[in-house]
Amino acid sequence: MSSAVAHTGDVHLRAADESDLENTLAWQREPGTRQYFRQPNPPTRAKHEAWFRKRLSRPEPALWIVEVAGQPVGTVRLDARGGPDCARYEVSILIASAYRGKGIGVKALNCLRLAHPNANLVATISPENKASIATFIRAGFRQIAPEYYEARPLSGGNAADYTRTGDEDDN
Repeated sequence: MSSAVAHTGDVHLRAADESDLENTLAWQREPGTRQYFRQPNPPTRAKHEAWFRKRLSRPEPALWIVEVAGQPVGTVRLDARGGPDCARYEVSILIASAYRGKGIGVKALNCLRLAHPNANLVATISPENKASIATFIRAGFRQIAPEYYEARPLSGGNAADYTRTGDEDDN
């Protein structure tokens, strides 16, 4: 297993590798997981495998595995937005259903911000997805349009300066 590249407390991020294929497919297929996704139908195994391997072939990690105490519990994905000189990425997060509501999503987003302190991160979130909106806001994102949230680059790489904490449910 790869070592963690960023962590906040008991939550760690590491680059995805081939051994994560089955977990990522299973998480995609959990009931209700894709309810607010742009493409709500779960992928076929063949489509997921092709997508996953394409992600792994990128030179810079664009798919992170979220771990709690060494146990994989979800993913955080980055998709470049803007030109080659622009450190702007769209963030997508998926936490396995058994681990939702425990603050893991907020910590995972904080880890991502620490791993990419100079990046401008954006998220597109359905207004109906209240849990995800709350998660991103607690991780320091701010609403910039009805479905769009943004986190500016960190000053000094300290995610705690940009985080609201609490025991609220997250996605």
